[in-house]
Amino acid sequence: MLGSDFVRKVFCGIGIFIFIFIGINATAVGDGLDFLDIAESADQNQKVVYLTFDDGPSIYTRAIMEILNEHSVPGIFFILGESIDNIPESYDILNELHGAGHFLALHTMTHNRRSLYRLERSPQNFVDEMFELQRLIAEITGHHTNLCRAPYGVGGNFKAAHWKAVTSAGLYCVDWHIDSRDWEKSTAQQVYDEVSRGLKKKQDSNELVILFHENARTITALPQIIEMLQNEGYTFRPYAENHRFEGLR
Repeated sequence: MLGSDFVRKVFCGIGIFIFIFIGINATAVGDGLDFLDIAESADQNQKVVYLTFDDGPSIYTRAIMEILNEHSVPGIFFILGESIDNIPESYDILNELHGAGHFLALHTMTHNRRSLYRLERSPQNFVDEMFELQRLIAEITGHHTNLCRAPYGVGGNFKAAHWKAVTSAGLYCVDWHIDSRDWEKSTAQQVYDEVSRGLKKKQDSNELVILFHENARTITALPQIIEMLQNEGYTFRPYAENHRFEGLR
């Protein structure tokens, strides 16, 4: 049987080792870069693309999500409030998107151009709809965001009063760098070609936001577009709250 002095010496040695180990690691962490800083510095020269999808949830949302998941690509879904009311299983769809790691953002409740842009009260209507949708998404999924997109884009629609209202509300509204124009194209090939042309125009950009809508043409074109972006050296990055896109307000 081991003597008591020996046992005490063993435990004392273990205690000293643990103390030294913790101290060394604490010093290393304190003196070194934060992991987030390291990640950001490593990504500065990386070409990054964000795929965004407007007006969902829809009957096409799950098919789009399956393609993204299959290719391990994150998406940003700008949710329309009236679509939540009109699509069966919309609550389930939103929770599936959120659970799969895709980002839910704001696209107003109504998409009504007159109410949002043409009236004296439009700037406040715009903010009120974003806040209503913000609360609804949070109630459904627990997800809260200030990222929003104006229906039809801010160009030609936003006045100074809109920017003032949005800024005061703490919302971050963005458009896109490349419009796939899938809302007007008649075939998936035309959607692919439009994105390809946009890439050539933006070939020197290190960060791109591409606009899609939820429809059958987008579903058909999406796998080939993902492959094209990969071949062009782009990395698909998930959106992080409060990130500011290059070249977008």
